[in-house]
Amino acid sequence: MPKKRRESLPPQIFAGNLPLSEIEISGIHFHIEFVNVPDAKERHERLIEHMGDWLLADWEREQAAETGRHGSQTVQPRA
Repeated sequence: MPKKRRESLPPQIFAGNLPLSEIEISGIHFHIEFVNVPDAKERHERLIEHMGDWLLADWEREQAAETGRHGSQTVQPRA
């Protein structure tokens, strides 16, 4: 029987204990600084909603263009 993973809370980050990280990718050094963003959850939710709206609008434009190229694909009921 597989072991149950214990759900843990994400670590809390406060202004006094913000970690600094350095990573290297293909010889390029990146310095990463974590910052405390009090309204991060709300910003993330707005971003997801905005991206969803944008993707839906893009898909609708593609569908409209496809319908315009091939004519209406609707099936007419028989009389």
